[in-house]
Amino acid sequence: KDLELRQAQQGFAGAPRPLCALVRPLDLSGRGGRGVCAPLTGQGGPRGLKKEGGLSGEADPGERARGGRMEANLVSMTPGAGAVPDEVAPTGRPDLDGQGSGGSGGKAVEHPAEALGSMDLLEEKAALGHNGGANGGVNGGANGVNGVNGHAEEDPHAARARASMGLNAMSGDSSKGSRGSFKRAFTFKAMLGVEEENERVDVKASLDNIERWPAKKKGYSQLCSFLLFFALYCCVMVMQINPGEVFRIDDALRNQVVDEAGALQDVSTLGDLFDYLTDQIMDNVFPGAWYNDDPLTTSEAGYVLDYNKLVGGLLIVQRRGVRRKCVEPRYELTNSSYDEFYRVCYTELTTEGLVARNETAAAALPPDSLDYNIPWLPGTLPPEGLKMDPNDISTIFGLNPVAAPPARVLEKKAATGNKLGNFDEAFVYDHRYGGFSSFLAYADGSIKNLAKIEALKETLWLDKYTRGIDIKFAVYNGHANMFTFVAISFNYALTGAFKEYQRDGGTQVVIKTVNMEPYRIGGDNPITDLIRLILEIVLLIWIYNYIASLIRELVECGLKEGWSGKRKKDRATGQIMQVGGVANMLKNPWTLIDSVNYALFVLYIITRLDILTTIYDSDKIIAVPTNKYESVLEEISSKLSMQLLLNFFNILLCLVRCFKFYRFQPRLAIINRTLIHAFPDLYHFILMFITVLFGFAVMSNILFGTELWQFSTLLEALNTGWLWMNGASLNYAEISRVDAEMSVVYYVSFVFLINIVLLNVLLAILVDSYAVASEQTNEEFDGDPDKVPSLGSDIGEIIKRSFSWGGVSDHVLMQVLTMLEDDGKEFVTKKELLGFVPPSIIASQKLTEDKMCANPSVVLIEVDADEEKLKQADDAMEDAMEAHAAKGDAGLSRQDKMEGALIGQIEELLRENAFLKRQYAAKKKNK
Repeated sequence: KDLELRQAQQGFAGAPRPLCALVRPLDLSGRGGRGVCAPLTGQGGPRGLKKEGGLSGEADPGERARGGRMEANLVSMTPGAGAVPDEVAPTGRPDLDGQGSGGSGGKAVEHPAEALGSMDLLEEKAALGHNGGANGGVNGGANGVNGVNGHAEEDPHAARARASMGLNAMSGDSSKGSRGSFKRAFTFKAMLGVEEENERVDVKASLDNIERWPAKKKGYSQLCSFLLFFALYCCVMVMQINPGEVFRIDDALRNQVVDEAGALQDVSTLGDLFDYLTDQIMDNVFPGAWYNDDPLTTSEAGYVLDYNKLVGGLLIVQRRGVRRKCVEPRYELTNSSYDEFYRVCYTELTTEGLVARNETAAAALPPDSLDYNIPWLPGTLPPEGLKMDPNDISTIFGLNPVAAPPARVLEKKAATGNKLGNFDEAFVYDHRYGGFSSFLAYADGSIKNLAKIEALKETLWLDKYTRGIDIKFAVYNGHANMFTFVAISFNYALTGAFKEYQRDGGTQVVIKTVNMEPYRIGGDNPITDLIRLILEIVLLIWIYNYIASLIRELVECGLKEGWSGKRKKDRATGQIMQVGGVANMLKNPWTLIDSVNYALFVLYIITRLDILTTIYDSDKIIAVPTNKYESVLEEISSKLSMQLLLNFFNILLCLVRCFKFYRFQPRLAIINRTLIHAFPDLYHFILMFITVLFGFAVMSNILFGTELWQFSTLLEALNTGWLWMNGASLNYAEISRVDAEMSVVYYVSFVFLINIVLLNVLLAILVDSYAVASEQTNEEFDGDPDKVPSLGSDIGEIIKRSFSWGGVSDHVLMQVLTMLEDDGKEFVTKKELLGFVPPSIIASQKLTEDKMCANPSVVLIEVDADEEKLKQADDAMEDAMEAHAAKGDAGLSRQDKMEGALIGQIEELLRENAFLKRQYAAKKKNK
């Protein structure tokens, strides 16, 4: 109440009033005079005080206050009360209400708590004088002015108070002027809770940043390097394949010429195949007229879909099988009861699979055999059955096989003369294509080629021995500079119908596009090929560098640590462990993944070189126009399929390897930790899951496999169950049509056990593992998720380091922070941070406080926001007061006792002021 009254008398209003000189003897301004009380707002006291800011307001210099008695001053609560005009303070002491007189040379005092702790405020020390004097240290007191030769000693109690607050007294040279600037450290305002500079260096956080930076720098360097390599590899793949252009050609041929979604799926019997040839393929591959029936001219003919030039013609290849006994006797003298009812069966094996297609195998055939020719029809079966010996024709084709071509074909050729050309060659085995082939040349024209198809149909070219039909042709698109190979494969099942489209072993359509001139460089050619060539060379060098680095690491590890490594004692467990060595390095999963990835890259390079060798082989260059089927396109297409397969696995392994480079970044590494923590539960779950899914596959195969192709085989049933589990539509109507009662049981049990139970168990395992991984990551950063570095913060640090110049080096800063940490410092000022740097380094590097804090690793915090700091300040003040109280009152003079009373009042006022400051801060925050 007294404080509020006095503040009201002096015109103070608003937020908590600062401490003012409530008792006149304590001249906080360092200069006597009436009106020594000056608020923190910088207002002067009554009687025209100057506005000096804070407690440093001073009276009019021409108005010298007269000394007064201590008793009167203790009673007086207003400035100037109880003064006796003729009494002057003794020389050598601070003038209680007058101007301080001379004293000895001063020593710097950092904080008023030191003066309060030593309790030597009135003992020949100008504790509150701003300048200790011409020969004294800077800041001999808190805020006063012109203590000419003030002396401020430091006692152990003050040191203890300062140490508890994390402060460190530092001496400095006296300022030349009589009125120096305020020191930007803990001033008397700081003791009252008002921070003139509220930024402090977080020692531990800064040291952690420096220690983590090398690993972080290496991690981002490796990650960026690998991502660039991965991007380069994908770019080269895209430029080599050119998927956009290839898709447009593929889509046109697949939908318009092949009619994959329509006419192709209608082919079921042998007769349907001839209809498909004449109505769909021949009309599109050998068009004879425009859409308005105008005939095509010579220059207009030979184009498929207007822009794709037919290369050579159309090739049709038939794959034929052989006969066998229907039931082989299981035991001697034991035959099937149906041998006589169904005497002859046919094998799924083709003649191509039974007879080798190379000259060595042909030389092994008997000299009086078919002379490397496969018969059109097999002869009678030998008594012992079919042995399938490729070196003995009789075991494959029986006795007295029918030679090719058969008699009816020769009769047809004789009847038609040369009008049908060499159509009879379709009945002769062609080792080039592995079957009985008929080539419809572009030069023969569409009418003659249609007549050949009709002749093949009349002479029963397709029969029970037919196992498959391949229709092949190639076109060239000059706009895309690409050849396109098209192959349609039909497989005739022993059920009397072609296997369904895109089923296991069923009808398939393969369309591959080949660039026979991959490097068109120079002239008016586009620069795309040159860029691709340069990128391919860079990719080869990069792959070589990766492989060489891995080999070098293995060699260096072997030379330094040997095969098995070195024995080392674990500090935590005390066990002897085998550390390092080539064996342990090879057992590392990441090393194995890298090795497999590099091996696939080597295979990809070999395959690519093989394709280029085939393309530029002078014996395989396509000489257009041609009247033969160019098998080189089919050969290159098969190699391209192998290259695409290698690319798929390479990209998959590269994606897995990305997790290797995520380990250095805590937030990215959470996924790695999640998978590692979940692995024991995952492989147990997978075992249980496979068991349940396999059981449902067997169940569905038994219940519905007889009528639905989705469950016709165990693999199809497994595939269907997997698709259902992942959200594919379940056609309940189909399975209910097969078995209405059991379909309900199957459907309900499948959905409940797999979709509801197992998938949620899997989700629970991953979620729980993620929570554990996230918690472990947070624990590494003092349990605070906000302290975990993110990609954004790391990128910001990298940018800051890239554009920060003139700061202290990491090496020097790390040594300074280590010394501070060893001293138990948690937060320090900028000046204290600089004070731990050796003077020689300061001089050589011209370091300043700003340069020390310019290093991006330095973490600055706001101490006003830290309640712990305020508590530490209160604790330090309490320690200082307790230390003074421990001295007791024995032997104290009257002057000392009065000083003690003053100190008690100051203590009470400080506490009250801190409390008011907190209240004001809370109200301001709420507003």
